[in-house]
Amino acid sequence: MLMKRVAAGILAGLLSASLIAGCTGGGGKGDDSKKPAATPSAKVEMKGEPSSTFPFGNKTAKVFALEGPAAKEDFNFTGERIVFANGAIYHHGEASDGKGGDIAGLYKLPLKGNAITGREFVAKSDDGPDHRNLAASRGNVLFQLDEGGKLAIYDGKNITKSDSKWKDDYDAMVGFAEGDGLLLVRSLDTICTAKQELSDIKGVKEVVKDAREVLKLKDAGPMRPVYADANELFVSCQVNADDFTTDLFAFDKNGKPGLRYAGIKEDAADWAVTKNYVVQAGKDGAILIYERKSGKKIHDAKARDLNPSYLCSMGGDMILLYDDWNNKFCVLNLE
Repeated sequence: MLMKRVAAGILAGLLSASLIAGCTGGGGKGDDSKKPAATPSAKVEMKGEPSSTFPFGNKTAKVFALEGPAAKEDFNFTGERIVFANGAIYHHGEASDGKGGDIAGLYKLPLKGNAITGREFVAKSDDGPDHRNLAASRGNVLFQLDEGGKLAIYDGKNITKSDSKWKDDYDAMVGFAEGDGLLLVRSLDTICTAKQELSDIKGVKEVVKDAREVLKLKDAGPMRPVYADANELFVSCQVNADDFTTDLFAFDKNGKPGLRYAGIKEDAADWAVTKNYVVQAGKDGAILIYERKSGKKIHDAKARDLNPSYLCSMGGDMILLYDDWNNKFCVLNLE
């Protein structure tokens, strides 16, 4: 059941993100004068020996399987996103109520060191199979309430309900790596920034209008925001409708196109951006890694006994991932 839900969620997300085709191949050429990444240091520290390792470039990646409950028989993932905030993992799901029914909503998995210490129900949320209505901003978690479809903001302890509804523009929204900025896409390919102010999202600013035309990819599908910091904005795009290949594109804060990172050719999952790397996961444990600044591909192979699907940056060069083969959350350390 869980495997089917995860696979369906990934496929639906890729279809809904039918993102742009064309442009230059590989990592492409960017502006060497751009500022270094503004990504803050990692928010967690993994101790002890990793559960597995693999070489990438001239370094060694370490994978730490998190101990504790993740997705047992009484729980199913829904939606298509995980986020990390306030020392906890957040995701949509359905858990047994112990009476033969399910409770669907947003769940919190507190993290202490290398262990998940429990599973807490936050609130009933709108979590359709093709939704990505979950974002982290300035330590807060933004999501869509089941009640009236309204925007809700959770600070780890309390929920603030907005008078405004969650808009379609917010479905793939991501928070900046620092501060209260948000990256979102309107009207398929208009890249925008905004801010979380109290219980609402305000100050929407168009950074790149008609981005598909800017990139000479006007016949492609809608764009999806992936990552942002003070210097760069990243959006993904499906460049092949037949095998769901999804590439990643960078823009500077003024909307000038930068590097392009070519994606895995078949059945790719999420992208993640770290301080120094760009990573994509794919089918059967495929992991693709680029140097962020140069666009050079430094790893393209399958990991042993690992099938990462959902990815989430944790700061620095650390990524939270969900392994749907083993029903485990893991931390990928590329430091």
